[in-house]
Amino acid sequence: MTGYTADEKLRFEQLTKLRRQWLKDQELSPREPVVAPKTPGRIERFWAGFLQPKTLWRLYTFKAYNASVFAVTRILIPAWIVHYYVKYHVSKMPYGIVALKPRLFPVSIFCPNIIIALIIKRCFVNYLQIIIHFDVYVCSHAHLLCVFMFFRETPLWKQEKLSRIFLKQTVMVIIEDASVYSV
Repeated sequence: MTGYTADEKLRFEQLTKLRRQWLKDQELSPREPVVAPKTPGRIERFWAGFLQPKTLWRLYTFKAYNASVFAVTRILIPAWIVHYYVKYHVSKMPYGIVALKPRLFPVSIFCPNIIIALIIKRCFVNYLQIIIHFDVYVCSHAHLLCVFMFFRETPLWKQEKLSRIFLKQTVMVIIEDASVYSV
């Protein structure tokens, strides 16, 4: 006996036909897949109604809302969680992060603008060399610029009077305290 029996041939043809039909059924029609419409929530309904007349200010309001939701949910809340964890669970010091106090220089104790202004006005180079010799940082460039502006707008007789009154006292105080507050 060679070949398939009649029952085997019939079974083979039926399986082949079923496979072809299954493959044909896998092709989607143009209207498939059919998805049931989802009812929008309260916020989605509000924005759908709000954006119905598409004006520019409404679109920008919607963009600002989306940006703020993104910032709060994806940046601020995770940053707050990380900060809380680091502050109360990771740091070695008790009660969280402790910032260092800023350095205190003798110039900042007394009226810094007047002292620096007098140093600039009278013998700027000499007094600055004395202060630098004692390693005291007088001020930043921004303070110096402010002092120059202050002296440019004040009359000359006021500058002379100020410098006569305060010059000796302030420079002596700076020189005396320089060894205590040296950097």
